[in-house]
Amino acid sequence: MLARLHWISRLLPTVAALLVIWTTFSLGQWQTGRAQYKERLHAAAVSANAQAPWTLDARLLNPDEVAHRRVWVHGEFLANTTVYLDNRSYRQQPGVHVLTAFRPSEPGAPVVVVNRGWMPLSPQQRQRLTAPAMPDGVQTLEGLAQAQVPSYWNLGAPAAGKLGGLWPNFGFDAYAQLTGLKLQPFVVLQTSASNDSLVRDWPVAGSGSEKHRGYAFQWYSLCLLTLGWWLWFTFRPNKKNPAD
Repeated sequence: MLARLHWISRLLPTVAALLVIWTTFSLGQWQTGRAQYKERLHAAAVSANAQAPWTLDARLLNPDEVAHRRVWVHGEFLANTTVYLDNRSYRQQPGVHVLTAFRPSEPGAPVVVVNRGWMPLSPQQRQRLTAPAMPDGVQTLEGLAQAQVPSYWNLGAPAAGKLGGLWPNFGFDAYAQLTGLKLQPFVVLQTSASNDSLVRDWPVAGSGSEKHRGYAFQWYSLCLLTLGWWLWFTFRPNKKNPAD
């Protein structure tokens, strides 16, 4: 019995060490994979952005066709179609993104949802949202096509809200149902200048891989540290008792 307990007491540290080594190595691999994915996304975005601007017309496009491309569209903003994407920070300041429908001048063309930019939002303003005034009349708008609007998980929050209100996340189906509009299946991040106070400092898609590389380095370091600790305590020479 004592021999079995002694054997188990020697085995448990090995099992614990191997579990930590496997876990930390797996997490390092996952973070490395995330970094590589973002680097591929960044390269694709830079390549697409370098191409000539795409002029939007009456054709309903596949979002993958124009993802990260610079686009032009002639038309005008539609009143009473603005929604506010909540929890969008800029330089660590809380705020919202302002999204408004934009109708192209070409007859029958799908409406484009335009992210006009970021604005700060204090707790006192959450009940009364007011975006800067939209430009009047027909204009040429330039921006970047965004195939997917970043989403955030909100416990207990609805998928969408009402027009003129705060939305935790943006859904094309919900927005089309509320507005009754036929939409292009992507959002345009406005880059052209406008006489308002909105911030249009859009990060390049896929940037931030350095953060994942840093996390991976930490996990790999912990993995090697655990391996070294296990090797040392398992194979270190036994010290003899001087009295022997």
